[in-house]
Amino acid sequence: MGKILIVRGGAIGDFLLTIPAIQLLRESLPDPHIEVLGYRNVADVATAFGIVEGARSIEYGPMARFFVPNSDLDTGLTNYIGQFDLVLSYLFDPDEYFKNNIKRCGVETFIQGPHQVKDDRALGHAALQLARPLEGLAMFLENHAPVFDFSKARPLESSAVLGKLTAREERPLIALHPGSGSPSKNWDIVRWVEVCEGLRSQYPAAAFAVITGEAEDQRMDVFQRLFAEAGLPHISIHAAPLPEVAHALRRCDLFLGHDSGVSHLAGAVGIPAVVLFGPTVHEIWAPKNPEVHVIPSPTFAMDGIQPDLVIAAASEKLARKFR
Repeated sequence: MGKILIVRGGAIGDFLLTIPAIQLLRESLPDPHIEVLGYRNVADVATAFGIVEGARSIEYGPMARFFVPNSDLDTGLTNYIGQFDLVLSYLFDPDEYFKNNIKRCGVETFIQGPHQVKDDRALGHAALQLARPLEGLAMFLENHAPVFDFSKARPLESSAVLGKLTAREERPLIALHPGSGSPSKNWDIVRWVEVCEGLRSQYPAAAFAVITGEAEDQRMDVFQRLFAEAGLPHISIHAAPLPEVAHALRRCDLFLGHDSGVSHLAGAVGIPAVVLFGPTVHEIWAPKNPEVHVIPSPTFAMDGIQPDLVIAAASEKLARKFR
C-alpha cells in the first residue's frame, strides 16, 4: 500500500478538514506516496506544505467518463490511477459507478469515504467523521487538527502580498476574514469594524490584513469604506492563492473570522485565532487547533454575538505576546 490517491471535491474547509485523515495515513504507513485528485486551487496547498506529493484537477474533462457505467475510460487517466494501491474517495457515488471504474484501472483497494459530514454530535468532529473509514485499516484518528509544517513548505516566488506585509512596521498585525460560504454565517461588518476600533484603542500601532475572495467583492467594498471612515490602517489580501494566504497568515499576530475555510487555514498555520459561530454546530465544524478560541452564538444566529466578547477574547490572545 505504498501509493495512495485521495479523491476529494468540496470547498477549502472541506479539504482542510480531510487533511487529518491524510496525515493519519502518512503517520501509519512506512514512507507512503500520497496524491490528491481534487480542485487544484484548494488541493495545491497540500503539495505546497509537503502533505502530499502531488495534486491533479478533478475538473479534467475525461474524468466525467468515470461516472458512467462501463464507459470508455481515458487511457492516460487509466494509467495514472492504475499506479495506486489504494484509492480513498469522498465523492458522492450512490450507484458505485465511480468505484467500479476505478477498480477497472487495476486499483487493489478502494475505500468509500463520506461525501458529506453529518451535523450529528454523536458522530464526532468533522475531521473524525472523514477519517473514520480508515478504521477498517486499523488507523484511528487522535489529532483532529490539520497542521502545516513550514519547514517543509515550498519557497514562494515573488509575492506582492507578502511584500506589503513585510513592509508594515505596525504591530500587532491582525488578519481578518469577514466572509464565509454563506451569508448566515457572516457577522455584521459594522460589528467587525467596532471590534477593530476596540483593539486599535488598546494597541494604537495595530494594523489589519483583510482577507477576501472573489465572491466577496461587494462586501469588501463596504468594508474598505467603513475602515477608511474609521481611520483603520489595513492591507487587502484579495483572491490570493491558498499557499500565499497561508504564508501571509503566518506573518500576522492574530486571526479573526467566521466558520470558513480560511479560519481552518489559520488554525493549520498555528497563529492565535478567534472564530465566531452562529447557525452551524461548532462542536463538529470548528477548528480544533489549540490556538483557536471559538465563540458560539447563544442564539445560534450571528447577531447573538456581542462585540465586547470578541474584543475581550482577541485582547487576551494579543496580551500573551505584547504585554
